[in-house]
Amino acid sequence: MPDTSNALPMLPSAHSERKGYAFMLGSSVCFAVMGAFVKQASATLPFLEVSFFRAFGGLLMIAAWMALTGQPFAARDKGILVWRGVLGWAALTAFFFGISTLYLADAVLLNYTSPFFTAIVATFVLGERLSRPSVLALLLASAGVAFVVGPKGGFLHWEALVALSSGLFAAFAYVAVKRATARNSPWVIVLYFSAVASLLTLPLMVPGYRHPSPLEWGLLSGVAVSATVAQVFMTLGYQHARATTASIVSLFTPFIAAVLGIFFFHDLPTWATWLGGGLILAAGVLLTREKST
Repeated sequence: MPDTSNALPMLPSAHSERKGYAFMLGSSVCFAVMGAFVKQASATLPFLEVSFFRAFGGLLMIAAWMALTGQPFAARDKGILVWRGVLGWAALTAFFFGISTLYLADAVLLNYTSPFFTAIVATFVLGERLSRPSVLALLLASAGVAFVVGPKGGFLHWEALVALSSGLFAAFAYVAVKRATARNSPWVIVLYFSAVASLLTLPLMVPGYRHPSPLEWGLLSGVAVSATVAQVFMTLGYQHARATTASIVSLFTPFIAAVLGIFFFHDLPTWATWLGGGLILAAGVLLTREKST
């Protein structure tokens, strides 16, 4: 699942823009690939088990990266970091559940509502102003969600609502991390998220644990590696490119996920998915462009 609030500040030099776009596109591909790995692994393993190994694998890789690159492990505002980890864990769990029960494209689209929930949460929690373009973006996104969720079982289709909640939990996590980034590096924030998610998922996973086969271990490794590489690429993308345009590039993820769903899982998105997805992505472009003005 993407977390744009963990990105480093962008560099002012314009010549790095193309490099930033390349990193963001690579991040989008990796996040979509992660969803495909999750979908395949969840076909035979409990989704909580998949969630645990995504978090724990990410913890090991981020810790190794920080050690190899000399990143400091010291953390400040640990309470906020733990709270952000709890919210991120809830978002991750809901997202992986959605992938395991819905079309891959639908689950990713519903997760990508997080920027719109963030705009609402930030208005009430941080006192940020909700402008007219933001309101229009929220209305477009709401219509898009209605198309994605509604035609497949009604607006109370609980599997889709759980997947949608991943965007809401992620929004609260983004608001929490906005406070933490002032005094912590993005690597420390991701490290804490991975650690908290691992600890919270472990006791839930144990009762239904099933020892993975060699193939399933490969799928779980694919989940952890693709998610971690996507996170690193996204951080580098925001470091080199302007935040607004980099955010727009990240919106390629749902479309890439839809293509992977068609080829690997024979998930043929309906007209409602394409229409709803188009509205959600259009709202995302409007929202990111509005933030740049």
